[in-house]
Amino acid sequence: MIEEITDTVFDREYVREPRRLLSSYEFRLGVLEQRITIRLYWNISEHKVECEQSHFLCTPAQFGPYTADPPRTNSEVDALRTALEPLTAYYEYAIREGHEPEETWLVPNESFS
Repeated sequence: MIEEITDTVFDREYVREPRRLLSSYEFRLGVLEQRITIRLYWNISEHKVECEQSHFLCTPAQFGPYTADPPRTNSEVDALRTALEPLTAYYEYAIREGHEPEETWLVPNESFS
């Protein structure tokens, strides 16, 4: 109910891309020490959950860091799954290929603040 009331306040001519922070999560990937942060937002205009992450993964088994467009989903759970899947899959693949995890695998997302 409160979302419906507050979200309508942003329905203004010069207000663009309003969103509200839903939740923030931090975790470590495997043996890497750097914490990764994932933030979930409610996109008020699109009525979707969107995700931002602090780091991307770039292992020796990849051509470059996986930097897909931020997912827009219908639920927080779906957004988290969509963000976590490539991180864990590429990490696991690199280890299976015989690579030792290194902190340099985590590439900071320059647009994350």
